[in-house]
Amino acid sequence: MKFTPEKINLALICIVIFSIATKLLFVFASEMYLSPQTFEYEKLASNVLSGAGFAMKYAGTNYYTVGHPLYPLLCAVLYYFTNHSLLAILLAQILVVSLLCVLVFFIAKRQIGAYAGLLAALLVALHPGLFIYSTSKLHPLPLDAFLFAAVILMFLVIKDKPTLNLSILGGLILGICALSRSTILIFFLIAAGWFLFSAKAGRRRAAILMAIMGVFAFLVILPWSIRNYKVYKRPVLILNNLGLNLWIGNNPNASGSALTREGEAVLRTMPEDNWHRFLEMNEMEQGDFLKDEALRFIEENPVTFLKLYFKKMFYFWWFSPQSGLLYPKEWLNIYKTLYAVMLVFFALGLYQTLFISKNKEAILILLFFLSICATQAIFFVEGRHRWAIEPLMMIYVAASMRSLKAKFINFFIHSQFG
Repeated sequence: MKFTPEKINLALICIVIFSIATKLLFVFASEMYLSPQTFEYEKLASNVLSGAGFAMKYAGTNYYTVGHPLYPLLCAVLYYFTNHSLLAILLAQILVVSLLCVLVFFIAKRQIGAYAGLLAALLVALHPGLFIYSTSKLHPLPLDAFLFAAVILMFLVIKDKPTLNLSILGGLILGICALSRSTILIFFLIAAGWFLFSAKAGRRRAAILMAIMGVFAFLVILPWSIRNYKVYKRPVLILNNLGLNLWIGNNPNASGSALTREGEAVLRTMPEDNWHRFLEMNEMEQGDFLKDEALRFIEENPVTFLKLYFKKMFYFWWFSPQSGLLYPKEWLNIYKTLYAVMLVFFALGLYQTLFISKNKEAILILLFFLSICATQAIFFVEGRHRWAIEPLMMIYVAASMRSLKAKFINFFIHSQFG
């Protein structure tokens, strides 16, 4: 069957419609729209609308930078126009995850062809983690995954068409992504190096375009940084929870996750005398205290730190003991089985694309995987951190499945007619 451009476009539209329809069916059949799970983002959005500002109570004091700002602010905008409709947020998340299928298709099409690209898009539409997070939780994961893919696609487009306008657009998307998940900035530094050797332009022009991309990303972030400076009276680019996240992942009771094996918050395992001192501090003092404690732990226990770091990298690609604590055990077992199969197909597909097809664009995505994993492991790791990059992993799962299908067909033909 020959796939014409028209048939490919139609198939892609059908995948998007399928993604939207199945998720809407779940939302309304389960009445999930009445009481989706909420997190601190809901409180922040509500406080913004009420005039209390981007702030909330945490650890006994007022925090003015609780997580990344993009998702709560977008929620506040939607709430403003929909009379605080939780359903509106779920609908937006479903749309974002479904459009993510389109981004993955275009990234995959460049490396493994349109047919396998459609398969990758379908796998994203069926992804269980994104399905649950987009239909039953008010959480930025769907937005993070979408923006990650958008940044990757922009790098690939600029590589082929190294123009000023595309570089500016890429910078704007990068800045927006950083306001949702700032680990993308570490990847940008690595990807800029890849771009210098891969772009269809001279090194000097490539360096200029990357600088322009960085400048426009900074301009997007700048208003939030100015707000932070006014609040804290010292420079804070995006987040003020570096000390908190660093300590959670690097302390005598660190588990690699934000939870202990028993499901208790790691933060609460702090010795009682320190905990009472901690509660008497303001936000900045708490951050500085935890950063100093974490750095002291690392300095005094370098071997333990390295063991923890590599354990967290392992947890990133597999499962921590805390995985599934908040879900029925049967769900985790089913997902583990699916993920194990997916991981094998992913590894085979990535190897084939990198070393057999020798596709240089796969290097960029591999660098993306490694940078997100390596950066996240400095702090702590949860399953959702991998789910944000799994849509791009589907590209290589699809590549492996396509190759397996071709080998099966060849085997069948030779066995029957050879």
